[in-house]
Formats: sequence, C-alpha cells, structure tokens
Amino acid sequence: MATYQSKVSEKTKKLFQRDTKMMQTEELATQPPTYERRIKFTSERIQQIRNLVEQGKSREEIAELIGVTVRSMEVTCSRLGISVRRSSHSPPTGGV
Repeated sequence: MATYQSKVSEKTKKLFQRDTKMMQTEELATQPPTYERRIKFTSERIQQIRNLVEQGKSREEIAELIGVTVRSMEVTCSRLGISVRRSSHSPPTGGV
C-alpha cells in the first residue's frame, strides 16, 4: 500500500507535468508560424485554369492537372471571378 507521502509526491509530479505542457502549448500559440505557405495559384496557374475551362475540362480534371484539391481551386476561382461550372450549352464529354 502506498504511503501518504508517495501519493502526494505522485500527484505533485502529475500537476507539474500538466502545468509544463500547458506552458509549452501557450508558448507555441504565441509564436509566429515557422512554415512557409506554398503558392499554389500563380498567375500562370490561373491562366492555365482559364484555358482548361475554355477547353471544357471538368473541375476534377483541372484540379488534378494542376495538383490541387477541387475545393481549393473552386474557392480561388470564386474569389477571382472565374466560373468553373459547365455551361448548360456545353456538349457532354465521352457520350455515346
């Protein structure tokens, strides 16, 4: 059976570890990020998207070709006023 002193010592140790983790977390939260964001949408990429849209490529095809997610491309195109929706008069691709 553990003695009162060892129980207190264990509890103190756990509290100290928890407080240390909290301080480390707070320090990390106040530091500026050390990573660099990769620029996914250069002016060349934007022009490439426009060209691919004109060629009738789907959102999925375009995203795969330029190496980004569909959602990332949709958001960027929306911000730039580029419609990546197929127009209703476009012929379907790969039909009978």
